[in-house]
Amino acid sequence: MIAQRLIQIIKTSYKSLDRPNFVSYSRGESDEAAYVEEYFRGKIWQDISFEKLRHDYSGPEQSCLCFMTSEAGSYYLPSFMLMSMDKEGKNHNIYPSALEFIGQNYVYLLESYSTDQLLTLMRYVEYMKLSELVEVENIGGDVGPYYAIAVEVLQKLPKPNIHKYPNWDYTIDG
Repeated sequence: MIAQRLIQIIKTSYKSLDRPNFVSYSRGESDEAAYVEEYFRGKIWQDISFEKLRHDYSGPEQSCLCFMTSEAGSYYLPSFMLMSMDKEGKNHNIYPSALEFIGQNYVYLLESYSTDQLLTLMRYVEYMKLSELVEVENIGGDVGPYYAIAVEVLQKLPKPNIHKYPNWDYTIDG
């Protein structure tokens, strides 16, 4: 039930994002960058699913965000958020990839996302931390520090005006 509500909030919060001009930050400089540019160029984030990515994308699914510009990554991040909430997506390291992107690009996200979008991002990180889909302690490698950065930055966000966001539920289970 909570996951379904969060999925709907993600779909609503990010529906008006502008598509990026460039997808890959290093077009043509590596195979992975070329895969990202070729696959994502012209696609809207709502059309990206784990099944399509797994079958149609030439590279490893979990590294897509690493080869995107900040603008493109922030545009496609909602699709990765939705994919990571699915058990199959989690099994392919989609969540750590999303966390790494959030941690590396938090300044861009703070400047480009609306308050509602940032609060949705915070709620997503909280949900993933508290859900059984992800064991945060087992997130290792280079991603662990990004989790801490993402949580720290998002927890410092001001609470929205209750009159502007009357239906916002601040708790994960409320």
